[in-house]
Amino acid sequence: MNPQMQPTSEAGPSNALAGQGAANGSGQASRIRRVNVVIYACLPSNLNPLKVMSAVRRYVDARDWTVVEEVIDRAAVSTVAAIREHWPRVAQMIEPCQAQGIVTPTRSMCGYHLNERAELDEWLSAHAAWVLNTWPDSRARGAVRA
Repeated sequence: MNPQMQPTSEAGPSNALAGQGAANGSGQASRIRRVNVVIYACLPSNLNPLKVMSAVRRYVDARDWTVVEEVIDRAAVSTVAAIREHWPRVAQMIEPCQAQGIVTPTRSMCGYHLNERAELDEWLSAHAAWVLNTWPDSRARGAVRA
């Protein structure tokens, strides 16, 4: 394995070669498309959105991804995403492929109940997109059934 191409432990796409100017055989650097993402959080009103979003932005910046939109809903995380005020903006970025993924503090912010997570996964798959959480998600081992 090429030592410059070490795998990362994080899930999701990698732009590891973007800053290395990978050669395309002719001695010229290949142009690698950056990964566009939406940062999304669903937060209760007592949580500081600046602190939460800046932590997620640092995660995204460390991977050299491009933030095309930051979206915050102020609601209980158990509120169905489809009825949240700003969730449609996330869909507006994913459906036309303006963003390849959603980066969120916890996966449950994008779908709290099992059926909601399944629908989200199906929708993301249909658009060749993904969701990645930056914090350990206590609900990751088993979502609540609706």
